[in-house]
Amino acid sequence: MKHLRPALFSLLLSTSLLSCAQTKSGIRNIYAYRAVRMHGTIAVDENGKPLMAAADTLHMIYVETDRQGIAWDHAWKDNKTYNITATLVSQIPIEVGREKGSQKNISIRPSKGSQLWLLEFSPAKDVAPPRRINPGAIMLRYKLKNSKFLRIIPHQTELSLPDAV
Repeated sequence: MKHLRPALFSLLLSTSLLSCAQTKSGIRNIYAYRAVRMHGTIAVDENGKPLMAAADTLHMIYVETDRQGIAWDHAWKDNKTYNITATLVSQIPIEVGREKGSQKNISIRPSKGSQLWLLEFSPAKDVAPPRRINPGAIMLRYKLKNSKFLRIIPHQTELSLPDAV
């Protein structure tokens, strides 16, 4: 019993110190989706080469936050830098679309007391990412109060879109 008290005390102390060391990031959940849009008729040059890509990818990132005051900085994906614009989603629940393959309907309903934001990316001047990320992953950098945060989104759920005409 004598040896159990110091062990229990050190366990409780280390647990409380670890909980104090963690800073709240302000984010409760991230929902990441992508949809590949195929263009209908594609303009070509006199040699038959397309003047634009036959497909482009639409990224939809929804972030559920527990408070206001997040200042979004940059996002990185596949060696490209983006500025982030956040728009508050007021119509809850939001119907995102259908999952590719299963065709399951996807909707988001944030938990009580949360806010849901749609993050939109626009091309930015190259800013080196703060650290290396895996291909296909998205890195978000933001500031809350006086702290800076990085958040990695390892993958996105692919949505199906109707064919272009």
